[in-house]
Amino acid sequence: MASAECIAAEQVWSWVSVDSTDLCCRSLGITCEDNRITKVSIPFQQQSGYLNESIGKLTALTWLDISANQYYGPIPAEIENLVSLTYLDMSLNFFTSMPTTFSRLTSLQTINLKNNLILGSIPSSIGNMKDLNYLSLAYNQFTGPVPSELGNLRNLTYLNLQNNWLNETVPDTLKALPDLKIM
Repeated sequence: MASAECIAAEQVWSWVSVDSTDLCCRSLGITCEDNRITKVSIPFQQQSGYLNESIGKLTALTWLDISANQYYGPIPAEIENLVSLTYLDMSLNFFTSMPTTFSRLTSLQTINLKNNLILGSIPSSIGNMKDLNYLSLAYNQFTGPVPSELGNLRNLTYLNLQNNWLNETVPDTLKALPDLKIM
């Protein structure tokens, strides 16, 4: 019998087999531990469509790489339920917005959302992700100031915000991070 996570994965990605948990865990790009989906890695797979709210049911997910596909529309707010997530790569798609709060995703170490169509301001709640060391929001349509809260990211070593419509002033809080490379 298929697990609830496999059913949710099938609702997000139609190619996931839901006949049984064992088959679900052997689907392309799916990795499981203890019959729970912990990793989805499907870059360059020509996947397309909206990413629906069922993704929030994959609560054991630690790694999500759906880069270089053709996903579009908003990144669902339910992604905030993925509290075990350490790696998030949704780059090279057509996402148009992101949730305004990522405050529950405190385990994230990598966020790569470059080369999308994301509008609006950079959520200041990203500054709550104490383990974050890599953040790329380049080549989107972000506007406004760079949040000073990003200076709370003491582990941040890579930040790429180029080719957005941001105010050009870099907050002093970011300048104070000793290992940061600002692009």
